[in-house]
Amino acid sequence: MKTLLSVFTLLVTAWAAFGQGGTPPGGTPPGGTPPGGTTTSVTYYATYKLDGGMASQTNQSYTATATDTSGVWVTNSGALTLVNPAITTSGNTSSTDNSSFLGLNAGLLATAGGQVTVTGGTITTTGTGANGAFATGTGSSVTLSNTTINATGDGKTAYLNYVSPTQLNVQAPDDTATGNVTVAVTNSSGTATATAAMQAVMPGLFTVSNYVMAERASDGAIINGTDAVAAAKPGDVLEIFGTGLGATTPSVASGLVFTGAYATNSTPTVTIGGTAATVMYCGLIGAGLYQINLTVPSSLAAGTYPVVVTQGGAISPPTAVMKIASN
Repeated sequence: MKTLLSVFTLLVTAWAAFGQGGTPPGGTPPGGTPPGGTTTSVTYYATYKLDGGMASQTNQSYTATATDTSGVWVTNSGALTLVNPAITTSGNTSSTDNSSFLGLNAGLLATAGGQVTVTGGTITTTGTGANGAFATGTGSSVTLSNTTINATGDGKTAYLNYVSPTQLNVQAPDDTATGNVTVAVTNSSGTATATAAMQAVMPGLFTVSNYVMAERASDGAIINGTDAVAAAKPGDVLEIFGTGLGATTPSVASGLVFTGAYATNSTPTVTIGGTAATVMYCGLIGAGLYQINLTVPSSLAAGTYPVVVTQGGAISPPTAVMKIASN
């Protein structure tokens, strides 16, 4: 099982590999920011380039197979009108960040005030980091009308868990590969794409207002930090819930509805306020949903502490916290 690391906002916000049921557990998906940072300078390539000026083309094909190469690129305030184009690219990106933030390797690209108007036709990209259409820079724009975009990356279908006007919860499909992938979301308004990083593990905890969702084993009390009653105590045995904790034995196919629990191949470490908790169990209990059973360190004084899960060298976002009450 792989976990999509990046979070993107296009037509919707997509979160990968978590949850079960009709709404996201705890109301808040694992936090964090997209990996890496933006780059202020990037070199673009394209099969067809319009550098300033105006042009109009009808029923033309534009094919690119090389790394970082767009099918069509308009720059320096150029204005291009395309009618029924067939834009096809298959090259991969050399930089996930430059693809996500600056449009490197996009099928159709507008930069530095470039303007593109497309009517009909198709834009098809199959390489990693290949957005279907991308505009970046002041005055740049891409206007599409009745144009079909297919940006498939490695072409695997994710599993929908929850849909709202502003958020999708999806589980990443099974894949033996890791690295950069293109994520495409399609609805009646069209298709939006972004680049994400596929990793074997990427731990995250379910929270409410940053408080870890937990259940105390002894009495079933919900521990969510809302008041003193909802606080854990030193020595409590708790169940906490997360995602992105890796493969299990036996393995469970992504998107599968199942009963039971399947232990992870590796047991994560959990710290509360920097002190290691004793982890008795970690396993998959639903599609993309993991349960960790642990004992709260007995040395903790009353207070609110960060909770961090580490699995396979990857660390959960440090924003998750737990309230501890005195015994």
